[in-house]
Amino acid sequence: EDALRSLAVPVEQVFKETFFDDSKEAFDFNNLPERKIVFQTSRGFRHVLVESGKSLLQAGLENGLALKYSCRQGQCGTCQATLLQGEVKLKQNYILTSEELKAGQTLLCQSFPVSDDVMIR
Repeated sequence: EDALRSLAVPVEQVFKETFFDDSKEAFDFNNLPERKIVFQTSRGFRHVLVESGKSLLQAGLENGLALKYSCRQGQCGTCQATLLQGEVKLKQNYILTSEELKAGQTLLCQSFPVSDDVMIR
């Protein structure tokens, strides 16, 4: 992927498939404190409590939000959302580019709140 992107000719799309993840994440996602977050929806703002060890997607679904999702593994991008404020940590990310991450894009199925002021659209 890096080699393709380094070419003088712009590359519009890069297709890749990941068969394993050999990185070792030392971050403990299961022991994060409960946090109240805000989902901005077409109908307004919805405050949701994210229990320890649960992703933003899990918390939203458990609170009756109609959120789009498919694989729940950070591989399809169906649950891609915009982080408007606060900080989340991604457990896995196989599709978002560094540019998308810098622009505030995140995956609800792999996002865990690590600050108190998280707002998602």
